[in-house]
Amino acid sequence: MITLGKIAEWILVHRSNKVFKDYTKDEIVSRLVECVKNATMYCVTEVDGSIVGVACARKDDNERTMFVYDVLATKKGVAKNMLLWLRTNYPGYTLCGDRYGKFTVYSNLDRLINRI
Repeated sequence: MITLGKIAEWILVHRSNKVFKDYTKDEIVSRLVECVKNATMYCVTEVDGSIVGVACARKDDNERTMFVYDVLATKKGVAKNMLLWLRTNYPGYTLCGDRYGKFTVYSNLDRLINRI
């Protein structure tokens, strides 16, 4: 069973200077708890249970947007898997995030999935 503590430990080991930057373990767990409560965290695992990706987001049901603020993937194809999950679980939502320091909106999720 994967716990939020295990996910936080994995993040601490695999994070880069851009993702989950400067978070302590307690801050990571706190963000994960918030995302779990809002159904906006996605954790990707291998068949053996090893973690290969985590994404955290904030959703706005009124605006039907999903703002992704942290994505960490250690294997090719994980980000695409995350986008497919988003499309399935939040149909009609617009994806947005901070990319290279600029607010970016991805209004066509299918085109983004095909590009990855």
